[in-house]
Amino acid sequence: MLLLVAACTSPASPTVTSLPPVLTSAPEPAPGAPTLPATTEPPAGRCFPDGPRPDDFVDAGVVGTAGGPGGDARLIAEIRLDSGRAAPGAEAACERLAVEMATGDGAPATGVGIVEVELLTRAAVLRLRFSSAVADTAVADVLLEGGLVRRAFVVRDPDGLTVEAHLAAAVAAAVVPARGRVVVDLRRVGDLPVGTAVAGTSGAVLEPAGAVASYPLLVSGYGRSATGELTVTISGADGEVEESVAVPVYPWGRFELVVVDGPTGTVEVAAGDAVQTVLVG
Repeated sequence: MLLLVAACTSPASPTVTSLPPVLTSAPEPAPGAPTLPATTEPPAGRCFPDGPRPDDFVDAGVVGTAGGPGGDARLIAEIRLDSGRAAPGAEAACERLAVEMATGDGAPATGVGIVEVELLTRAAVLRLRFSSAVADTAVADVLLEGGLVRRAFVVRDPDGLTVEAHLAAAVAAAVVPARGRVVVDLRRVGDLPVGTAVAGTSGAVLEPAGAVASYPLLVSGYGRSATGELTVTISGADGEVEESVAVPVYPWGRFELVVVDGPTGTVEVAAGDAVQTVLVG
């Protein structure tokens, strides 16, 4: 038996006005200014000179909150890595994820509202959950191809919008105070565990995560489809379970299934073209 919760659909992508240019690399030093060698340690162990202290980083669960009460942000305008200003010697170990926000008219926002930041370590996903005031997005997903962040998705569920950053390494995270945007610093702490989230062009699988699972099996993730439906399958040598879930055309929509019984052994869990392999007992 399958139980499911599917996200609602959303309107077409809104238009956003151009945002002011953002510095993505360190400025050139003035003539004659001293330069630091590439091996110099980050100041006081910080990833970025203006970033949080090492003790402020969290490697699992709730990281903290960004923004504050109120704010004029209504739209997610841009998702990018802003890592060019990393402290000398920290370039390979640190990245900065920035989410630019806009008002309902597409102008740069001056306040964001409260944003909850969480690290899902089993899936290797950094999740930013926005308040209900942020109801639209000009971005569905973006390929970031950083050393720590591979790709980011904007996902709609019954509670609103989230940004889901799929990680390329195990990281610790810390929120950076910022005006009109959400900024999170990431510091590498190790390699990815087995069985982290997988994503394709039409679907993503967050659960099951890890190498081993059992029934009842939670299957969760997100997808998008021009038809409004996404096929989810659990298949193995001794059978297959298939179900269609409702997903939006834009952006991505969250789904969740609980599978009471099904194939065992080496099982492939697929959502659209995203396939996770897990050993199910």
